[in-house]
Amino acid sequence: MARATAKLCFWLRPCRPICLPVRLLGPRNSFFEPMLEPHPLYNHFTERLSMIPRKSWTGLGFRSVIPRYANSRDITSGVGAFRGGGRWNTRGIHAVYASLEPGLSVNEAMRVVFSDRGFSVGDTRPRLVVGIRCRLSPASNLTFDGPLPGGLGLRGLLKEDWISANFDGHESSSQAFGRAVSEISEALLVPSARREGVNLVIYPTSLRSGSTLEIQEQGDLP
Repeated sequence: MARATAKLCFWLRPCRPICLPVRLLGPRNSFFEPMLEPHPLYNHFTERLSMIPRKSWTGLGFRSVIPRYANSRDITSGVGAFRGGGRWNTRGIHAVYASLEPGLSVNEAMRVVFSDRGFSVGDTRPRLVVGIRCRLSPASNLTFDGPLPGGLGLRGLLKEDWISANFDGHESSSQAFGRAVSEISEALLVPSARREGVNLVIYPTSLRSGSTLEIQEQGDLP
């Protein structure tokens, strides 16, 4: 049966609407995904990722969020990345972007605001740093010492301009990699593309029974 199509419109400074075609999906994906050309390396990534041991991971992840989204639902929903996409997910895939250090979470958030979204320092808004206690099983960890199997090319994925790829109508290789991870794991531990440190990308719709995300000191949220 043919799938319905629609237009996704969003705004870029200075207030110019950009409309992308989207494909409306069924029950598994409750909203939409852009009609991006799938990356040809997706199957390769899936095969190579199967060679990396996936283990349970328990620890603290940190997110930097504006007060509007500083609530228990939005912090761990992955809806923002679902709507806007990111390095490790296309629009249509829920992803929670976090870091293993509070300072790194702020660095990453500011990079998105200033570099990816085109805002200036004068546009800076108040932000909160929120800790999330994570119990994940399994997680794909790409921070271990030693070469990755099958020449995964992690350095290239970290440097890739995924935004330009999307505007050209293509899924980026890093997004295809993240999509492969979300099919076999709950999360991805990966070096930061900006500075020394580790980021944690959680795919909440992939969580298995027994896996949990708990906001630290949730009662202190505004």
